[in-house]
Amino acid sequence: MAVAAVCKPELTTVPIAEENKKSNTIYWPSCTRVERCGGCCSHELLSCKPTATKTIHVQVVSMGYQDGSSRMGYTDTIMVPLEIHTACECGCKLTANDCNQFQEYVESECRCKCVNKDDYVKCSQNSQKLWEPSTCQCKCKQQRECSTGHYFDLNTCS
Repeated sequence: MAVAAVCKPELTTVPIAEENKKSNTIYWPSCTRVERCGGCCSHELLSCKPTATKTIHVQVVSMGYQDGSSRMGYTDTIMVPLEIHTACECGCKLTANDCNQFQEYVESECRCKCVNKDDYVKCSQNSQKLWEPSTCQCKCKQQRECSTGHYFDLNTCS
């Protein structure tokens, strides 16, 4: 029987990149393995997320073009910071930041909930419009291309 991949720090391949790296510079190695959160959670609304992190520094070789030459060569050995995850837990994939101005975040349900109930009622009374629950907005059922000099009115759907 398969063993469940529980949510925990595990070795994960990450690219090595320096924010201030020059465009004509490459690092070796270009990637490495560090502990990052991985594994499964018990529901599709959840994902494995870090609850504690720390920064480590790894030594890499910096290579670049030498004085107008078309050949790359060793330029330096530098320390590059990498974030590692030291503890993980299953948490909501959606967060309050994913909600728009017509929504409130319900953490216990891991979702954004529409708060503009009046807009929903008005929308359902208009046969040319359709309620979009993911954005909590009323949209036109059909949008048409208009001839030159005219525009489609999203308020009247005409």
